[in-house]
Amino acid sequence: MKKLASLILVFVWISSIAQPFNEYTKNWATYFGGQGTRFTNSFVDSNGDIIAVGEITGGINQVLSDEDYYNSFCTSTLPEFMYNTSLVTPSYANQTIIAKFSPSGNLIKSVYLPFYTMVAKIDSNDNIYIGGSTHTNNLATPNAWNETPFPETVNNYGIMAKLNDDFSINWLTYVPSFSISEFCLDENDNIYGITTTETMNGITTTNAFQENFIYEITDNNEYFENGYLFKLNNQGQLQWATYYGLTRGIAVDYMNGELITSFNRSSLILTQYDADFYTPNAYSQNPSSQIITKFNATTGERTYSTYLDSGIFRIINDGENYYFYGAGSEITLNGLISPNAYQPNFGGMLDLYLGKFDQNINPIWGTYIGGTDVELIFEHQNIIIKDNALYMIGLTTSNFDINSPFPYQNNYAGDNDLLMMKFSLNGDFIWGSFLGGDNQEFYGSIVPVSDDTFYIVGNTYSQTNISTADSYQENISFHPSYPNINFGNGFVAKFAPENDLSVDDFNENSFSIFPNPAKDKVTIIGNFHQNSTIELYNVLGQRVLEEKVNFGSEKTLNLSNIQSGTYFLSITNNNKNSSKHKLIVK
Repeated sequence: MKKLASLILVFVWISSIAQPFNEYTKNWATYFGGQGTRFTNSFVDSNGDIIAVGEITGGINQVLSDEDYYNSFCTSTLPEFMYNTSLVTPSYANQTIIAKFSPSGNLIKSVYLPFYTMVAKIDSNDNIYIGGSTHTNNLATPNAWNETPFPETVNNYGIMAKLNDDFSINWLTYVPSFSISEFCLDENDNIYGITTTETMNGITTTNAFQENFIYEITDNNEYFENGYLFKLNNQGQLQWATYYGLTRGIAVDYMNGELITSFNRSSLILTQYDADFYTPNAYSQNPSSQIITKFNATTGERTYSTYLDSGIFRIINDGENYYFYGAGSEITLNGLISPNAYQPNFGGMLDLYLGKFDQNINPIWGTYIGGTDVELIFEHQNIIIKDNALYMIGLTTSNFDINSPFPYQNNYAGDNDLLMMKFSLNGDFIWGSFLGGDNQEFYGSIVPVSDDTFYIVGNTYSQTNISTADSYQENISFHPSYPNINFGNGFVAKFAPENDLSVDDFNENSFSIFPNPAKDKVTIIGNFHQNSTIELYNVLGQRVLEEKVNFGSEKTLNLSNIQSGTYFLSITNNNKNSSKHKLIVK
């Protein structure tokens, strides 16, 4: 009977981890970077640290040319990692910024790199892959796929790069485009990139689906670009590549040996190409701007293609089905919006679209998301699956009823706000919230790490409702010579339950404890700050011990009055959770 009661209590405690959104808090949030910093991509590495990747752009040249100002946000003194004013062009720094924070909000490392990042991803070994562009023509590594830029890219050279876990460049190659729209990795870390190209010769492989460039003249007496899809191995060498008609490449995802892509047609006037973008088994053969196409990942051969409504900017999968995330005007194709959807009716102007499709691109469910004004997806904004749930982030200019029972921020704050939402894989709405301050928020990336903890990064012009007290950079940074000019800062925010005792967060190494299991006492070694607090919680979330520490590197706790069982040790420094550990008391 006692065992049954214990199991019930443990079940109750575990169930309490998935808390409603009103019990969440902005665990910590910080501005980061100088004027024009905007974080556009993010992920968590194998140590549980949050990595934010972005750029420096937008601003006046007097600010962008201040090397000392921007290098004050860099932790490295190595020239290859520091801000470089020789790369600056009017209103653009043309440099990537990468910042790594611990789960407790402490800055670990920050660097600059000499290119612009459009898309970034991380592999299981903490290597980072970058798709972007640069104005520099000598960045390629020896024996890269393309060591020199393509002349058609005219001083805005597309690149693909692999970074080591210390953010140094492992390899870098130029690609035949102005930038990379999207790329994905397979289980062997092969890279599949999608983009648009003006290069007419020498960039496809033999027996590719479309080896030759399609040449058509626009009304402006220029020629249409072609869509372009390519595969690189993990060392950056080309495996296959194909054109894809008069299109613009938008999104790509890999599942079970196949690629699924989103292309947009450049022109619907050229009706002679209408039949090129659907296969006999297509969901829709009615010409539209949006094309969904599947390719064999090994050979690059096309296996399926269909027209579709709405603009699909991101595609992900759960191993069995696809999820499309996009934005556009009212959808006309039957079946793309479910009658019992979260939002079955079009809100107005532009709405977000979220839909689930089977492997044959038949719709399973779909919903609008938005109010009477404009909802958008920036090129970098993402959708991600974690623990059988969909997390998405977008931008809204509408003050609409999210209809979430427990929103973090119930009301639209004005200008532009970020919009974050969570759905089940069956399309059931779980929670949603606005995220914004007194000014504008842009870009944005969401990273869930467990059912109850996630990060948001982005760009903000707001001076209120963004950072938390005692965060790494509590206030927005203005250039000291131009305090009234605001092009925004980057920000990183962690959301978690108020006590932040999720088991998934017990991964920090700020402190070590021994012995574990312990009997009468346990020793904690680490860097205690002034007014640190050590707390011990049982599996019911009840605090059974609390002690204060003022500086020092070692503290021993008396456990003689603590009953045997499983406990969670929380160490708080300066009002921020710095480390958590599971402790067994014998």
